[in-house]
Amino acid sequence: MFGDDNVGVPVTIASVFDVDTYQQPGRLTLRNGATWPIALRNSNAIQIEYTAGYGLTAADVPGPIKRAIKAMVGYMYSHRGDGCDSGDAYTESGAAAIVGRYKVVRI
Repeated sequence: MFGDDNVGVPVTIASVFDVDTYQQPGRLTLRNGATWPIALRNSNAIQIEYTAGYGLTAADVPGPIKRAIKAMVGYMYSHRGDGCDSGDAYTESGAAAIVGRYKVVRI
């Protein structure tokens, strides 16, 4: 993670934050004793690089998510030319119900 100072020079600020990847979704918190960076430009000052997904290979993706993708693709194939869009396929194929348990809901 890095930011740009007021003149556009990259400044690494990773030492200011703790990265929590165990919690879902992950989060950044200010480290104890650290202060928020102040030498940042007003807009687009911080960039965060991250890797999304369940792992490096297809074998790392949970089975239910693979089934949801297959159901959605099958639905789209069988309804090709019918004006079906991805939103229709997502709900009508049952994929939305399958992946619903993976959605993080805030209370």
